[in-house]
Amino acid sequence: MRRQIRKVAILGSGVMGSAIAAHFANAGIPSLVLDIVPRELSAKEKAAGLTLDNPKVRGRIAAEAVAIMKKTKPAPLFKTGLLKLIETGNMEDDLHRVKEADWIIEVVKEDMAIKKIVLGNVAPYVGPETIFTSNTSGLSLAEMSAVLPEEMRPRFLGTHFFNPPRYMKLFEVIPTKDTDPELLEFVCDFARDRLGKGIVLGQGHPQLYRQSRGRTRHDGRHPDHGRDGPDH
Repeated sequence: MRRQIRKVAILGSGVMGSAIAAHFANAGIPSLVLDIVPRELSAKEKAAGLTLDNPKVRGRIAAEAVAIMKKTKPAPLFKTGLLKLIETGNMEDDLHRVKEADWIIEVVKEDMAIKKIVLGNVAPYVGPETIFTSNTSGLSLAEMSAVLPEEMRPRFLGTHFFNPPRYMKLFEVIPTKDTDPELLEFVCDFARDRLGKGIVLGQGHPQLYRQSRGRTRHDGRHPDHGRDGPDH
């Protein structure tokens, strides 16, 4: 069966998660962006008499993160009309919808304990052919893979976008010892041909950023140009 990426799911709507969704939208690929359910009402929600059970409140974090991209500089989208390709939701009510995706990308906080919880929670909803990757910039992919069912591990690897994804050509792909070589080749080809990325292969856990401090990439831009701290 020839693989296709018709839709992606992004777990985590922070600066990086929403920008990755935008970059897929730039390539004409729709996405579903999920984040946690708020624990408290905002002042605006309180004034409107809403409760924590309201669907708009429950989906607020991802919805606001995506909406703010209309004003983000530099612009993550070719044009704001592409926002229509990005759906949002939360990781409780909408987690089952990741089964619609051909590629799921985890982009939550750079904390191993949190990542393991998210990976474990989403695993039951991952389709039998779906690619599952983490955008971690420094954590062990082998440790993450260990929380997944054994049959899912050949489809798990690291795909590290650099921030901002639209402008940073570099794309680090990190297989684990269990990653299917054909799937690895597909991800590299897709990222190069559809997303316009320059591919660098890592081993086991992302090393490129730390090893490249003080050096420039092939296009002359320093690898940490545009990065916004540890949550990337």
